[in-house]
Amino acid sequence: GGHALPSGGDRGAITMTTVKGDSMVKSLTDPAYTPGEQGAPPWIGNILARLISRSLPTGLEFGRYSIDYHYLRNQLFVEDRMGPSRAERHIPKYAKAIMRRYETDMEEVRAGPRKMGAFWFGF
Repeated sequence: GGHALPSGGDRGAITMTTVKGDSMVKSLTDPAYTPGEQGAPPWIGNILARLISRSLPTGLEFGRYSIDYHYLRNQLFVEDRMGPSRAERHIPKYAKAIMRRYETDMEEVRAGPRKMGAFWFGF
């Protein structure tokens, strides 16, 4: 199923970039993080959206990117609310299988801004 459907790109790097730049993730991993009161002006947002969309995976790979990103973000949320050991019991095996490929990167995210260096502050 799905092998004949269009798909292009690699979701791995963009998935972690999205997780690291997510404001909810930052609020969970950095006690000093304060979200801005206002986003970028719409015209800047439109330019950024156009540029970013050119680097995203396409077709099925985009769907996989979206699933991976949301599972990773939600994993951090569940760990924050329940604690790691209780969260471990509540995360389904299929989600763990998907998230396994990102485990090294997720340890870095969990360590917060000190471990992530300039990227964390520059995004």
